[in-house]
Amino acid sequence: MAREYQLDGVTLNGSRSDRKGALTGGYHDTSHSRLQAAEKMRKWRGTYEEKAAEARKTKGRVEEIHQEVTRLVGVLKNAKSKRTQIDEGFGPLQRDLQAKYREENALKDLLSQRVTHSLMLLMVATIARIIEIGCQESQGSSYSDAR
Repeated sequence: MAREYQLDGVTLNGSRSDRKGALTGGYHDTSHSRLQAAEKMRKWRGTYEEKAAEARKTKGRVEEIHQEVTRLVGVLKNAKSKRTQIDEGFGPLQRDLQAKYREENALKDLLSQRVTHSLMLLMVATIARIIEIGCQESQGSSYSDAR
């Protein structure tokens, strides 16, 4: 309207309208100020940079922990492998030891049987000798008695 009539005008809410078409004045919302927006932007950018640095630090720490876990998993696999080798080596050794114990017991039994057999033969030979001596003596005394 200001252009049409070549007049400057003021509205009830305080806005001003120039003949040249510029509108100024009116309600000024301080929460949408460019200075405040720039200040908030700087503040949030600083917060973002802090959090980004913290995230990089945390990511680095996570990577270190991941490497440590990987290393420990390798150590665990090596230990399990060694244990398996020991267990596999232990089984045959245990079977060999049991076989040796059985062989030892069999040899002890055989030795005991042979010693018993030898003692029996010795006793039989001794008894036979005693009988032979007894027979010779009784024959010798019968010759003495006959004379």
